[in-house]
Amino acid sequence: MSVQAQLRYTADNLEVLRQQYAEQDFELHDGEIVLVSPTSALSSLVAAEFAWALMTFVKARDLGYVTGADGTFALDAHTVYVPNVAFISKARLSVMPLRYFPFAPDVAVEVLSPTDSVRQAQRKALRYLKAGTALVWLIYPAEKAADACRLAHDGSLNLQPIEADGVLEGGDVLSGFRLSLAELFRNLPPASASDTAEQR
Repeated sequence: MSVQAQLRYTADNLEVLRQQYAEQDFELHDGEIVLVSPTSALSSLVAAEFAWALMTFVKARDLGYVTGADGTFALDAHTVYVPNVAFISKARLSVMPLRYFPFAPDVAVEVLSPTDSVRQAQRKALRYLKAGTALVWLIYPAEKAADACRLAHDGSLNLQPIEADGVLEGGDVLSGFRLSLAELFRNLPPASASDTAEQR
């Protein structure tokens, strides 16, 4: 009896799917097509605030480039991610790619919506890091908290929790960058009563 091998999708397959279903957002994780949940209003605003802060820092120092929520990165032929915000150092982008960025970003930022899985986000963070990303920030708007993710010496995920009164620091890859979570969330309107109840 023959056993049919499971199909592993590629970045080219993902592009065809995106063209067929333009109203949907997809990513590719190790050959598996993943439907991306719509971003919540809060997560969208937080991502924009983060992008603005990072862009201001990067442009003032001519360090490179910052992408928003449509910046697509092909980590390899079978893994394609779309972080909410990402940083690419200037030295790594000498020529503009025609489609996706053909590498992992130097820094990736994933802002979680209420429907997002923390475990899946951590899984993505590890995949970024193993592909060459130096730092991944996972932002949790409901808790006004974050995780700073780096690759441990044994290849596992080194996760540093950052509480609401903490500061995000760029380390070696973004030396001098500091963004307090209080500043990140300062200008946002309060959640509605129904949203607050749902988050409990």
